[in-house]
Amino acid sequence: MQTTKKLYIDVLRVSAMFAVIYLHVAAPVLRRFDAMSVWHFSNVLTALCTIAVPIFFMISGALLLSDAKTADISYLFWHRLPHILVPFLVWSILNVIYMAKIEHLQTARQIAFSISSKPVVIPYWYIYALIPLYLLSPLLKKLVEALTSKHLLYLLLLWGVGSVLLPTMQRVLPSHFSSYIAMHESYNLGLDGGYIGYFFLGYALDQSARRYKNSTLAAVIALDLALIATATWYMSVTTGKYSEQFKSYLSLYCVVLAAAVFLLVKNVCGERTTTSRFLLQLSGVSYCIYLVHVKMITTIHLFVMKQHFDTILSQLAFYGLTVAGSFVCAFVLASVKPLCWPLTGQKYGRAFNLQAYLRRR
Repeated sequence: MQTTKKLYIDVLRVSAMFAVIYLHVAAPVLRRFDAMSVWHFSNVLTALCTIAVPIFFMISGALLLSDAKTADISYLFWHRLPHILVPFLVWSILNVIYMAKIEHLQTARQIAFSISSKPVVIPYWYIYALIPLYLLSPLLKKLVEALTSKHLLYLLLLWGVGSVLLPTMQRVLPSHFSSYIAMHESYNLGLDGGYIGYFFLGYALDQSARRYKNSTLAAVIALDLALIATATWYMSVTTGKYSEQFKSYLSLYCVVLAAAVFLLVKNVCGERTTTSRFLLQLSGVSYCIYLVHVKMITTIHLFVMKQHFDTILSQLAFYGLTVAGSFVCAFVLASVKPLCWPLTGQKYGRAFNLQAYLRRR
């Protein structure tokens, strides 16, 4: 992943990384209703953490669409894509090998041969959505260079109405009402699953000079979180099955929450650049942590403690072990020069590794 010196971007990236890990740690308990204190805690926290993936898309849009190098197609294929694709492919293969050890070999082989159309592990779906955006980025860069602020707003409105607002209304309204706002399948404004809108939204918010009061943004975040958590609880209890309807990445609630958090962090950090070498290096290695945390959860579940939580404390302990284990794994891999780039996507001299740590000491 591309590193940056913008403090707020690095804060958002590292925070989103921690949030993604929590989403996957908390997932099983939300599908059970036998430990309600843990369930309610996880419901509220995952309501906030759900914005992690949208934030990742927004960061990519903010960085790529504001960088002059993005228009260079050769730079894309020789520099940017390999940093994403190589670690992704290597970790996918490692995941298949891991599965072969603990599952049936035939199952692992089937997964390996379908890697072009299906992620080896479910959380890797994000890479399948990110790659098309990278491939389109030279064209999107040229597009935003030619757009006025009004045209950019129009583009965001098209996405907001077609990919966010109307689908959200269809899911909320009774079926006999939602049919009135249903759109014909030909009216497809959801390029790349609709995530391209987050790409442009991140760029627009990054470039915007308009400031909103922190108190206003905090109020929007609090109200939106309360709505998502309460509605999720109500729908889950009513149906007897955990509902992710209000935590959908392309729901209106998630878009508003992600935008508000993005702007609040930007406001708090201001125009400052990242002076903390640790934060910058942790931001750079976050991609490796994202790729490794899936099997770290499985490993901890199998050999340390079960991912079935009866208390909030046990869940937080499991989460802490996952974060620490993933970080140590990324740190060790980044410290072995031949493994650093293919497994972390970072150049050895820039990655957070033992050599860099000793140099700081």
